[in-house]
Amino acid sequence: VIPIGVHPACTAAPEAEADAAAEQMLGRTVPAEPLILHVGSTIARKRVDLLLQIFAELKRIVPRARLVRAGGNFTAAQDEMATRLGVADSTTVLPFLSRATLAAVYRRAALVLLPSDSEGFGLPVIEAMACGTPVVASDLPALREVGRDAAVYCRPGDVPAWTSTVAELLQERVACPAAWAARREACIARASAFTWSASAEAMEKLYLMLWKPVAADGLTRGGCR
Repeated sequence: VIPIGVHPACTAAPEAEADAAAEQMLGRTVPAEPLILHVGSTIARKRVDLLLQIFAELKRIVPRARLVRAGGNFTAAQDEMATRLGVADSTTVLPFLSRATLAAVYRRAALVLLPSDSEGFGLPVIEAMACGTPVVASDLPALREVGRDAAVYCRPGDVPAWTSTVAELLQERVACPAAWAARREACIARASAFTWSASAEAMEKLYLMLWKPVAADGLTRGGCR
């Protein structure tokens, strides 16, 4: 398996222009008002309905938490659900973002959530971790393969488990700075393996392993033209 790479804009290092653009959209962030970020489409398998339920329950524990979505507007049903759950006023849906600005939004988030039912790779996991932002993801083979021990996992659809896990991590962020810093460093270290140069080198090795020189008679040594 040859994994894809992460765009070089995804970094924990500040980038003045992009950071200013993110601040203009989201305002200043403080620990008492943690941003919970979801990046991805609103198709069914992304389980935005679960995201909204988790956030609604989290608001009971962390009343000033805010939900930020990047990846397109809510569907009409999702808008209705956000209103019914009482979280519409605490939710920001962002417009299309450049890669640099998206990275700045990742950096401003306290946590990234990915409550999907299925994923082929889970690019937001690695993008978030490359920006130094911890991730809570569905316990799916593809996401574990990508995040390994640097991410935290919850059973898909288990709203109480997601809520308590997110609340505990937000508490760690405030009460245990050393543990939080170590978690961020583990994220960055894991994400550093996913570069496009590493992906290209692995692909080159695969091509060389499969390539068979063609002899003068037009046949490869395996007997195929």
